[in-house]
Amino acid sequence: MEYKIYTNMKVNIYGIINPITKEIVYIGQTPSNLDYYIKTKYWKLNEVKRGKRNWNKLFHFLNDLLPIKAEITLLKICDTEKPFNDPDGFEKIYIKKYKELNPNLLNETDGGIGGNTHKYKSIDEKIAIGKKISKKLKGKKKPIGFADHLSFIRKGANNPMAIKRNIGIYYKNELVCKCNYAFEVNEFFNKQIWSNIYKYIKCNCPYNYKGYIIKRII
Repeated sequence: MEYKIYTNMKVNIYGIINPITKEIVYIGQTPSNLDYYIKTKYWKLNEVKRGKRNWNKLFHFLNDLLPIKAEITLLKICDTEKPFNDPDGFEKIYIKKYKELNPNLLNETDGGIGGNTHKYKSIDEKIAIGKKISKKLKGKKKPIGFADHLSFIRKGANNPMAIKRNIGIYYKNELVCKCNYAFEVNEFFNKQIWSNIYKYIKCNCPYNYKGYIIKRII
């Protein structure tokens, strides 16, 4: 089983509410204070409008609702130091429950890490994703002298990010990117995810991240 890693031992399972209909339209989890967290959604919405993030169903909802702001409610507190308090598991339970109550729930995954990202996407969306991946990878090569120009920190003998590895990123059972270094995995996803997946790579276990499978090439 895969887990999100939190330094905060308490994780909030929350629901975002349509203030007009009073129905829950989105389920998520966060270790943050909920009043603060809902504000971050609008900060991210501004980044979407500036082209720094991609649109998704939740951002479209928040934008269409303006100038009215969405509300947020606490569904459960998971104390990760206690047994049977896995936030990934409870997130999945609540998403399933509220999808039964509201088939138009805005969640695009089943919850947890990976979460079957493509399950709720239309055929057109899946085709667009495939084209985007192909375009991103087409002719993608590191410039001449790339390895020679790595920073001293990256090439440090004790830096795990600089250890040469043989890591494959797969999409629908197809190898879409081969990474020699851990930082290349982060660069591919444009996010610092290596610290979460290292233990899986170390034991030769596959790791599911947003529909991609990351594993060592043997």
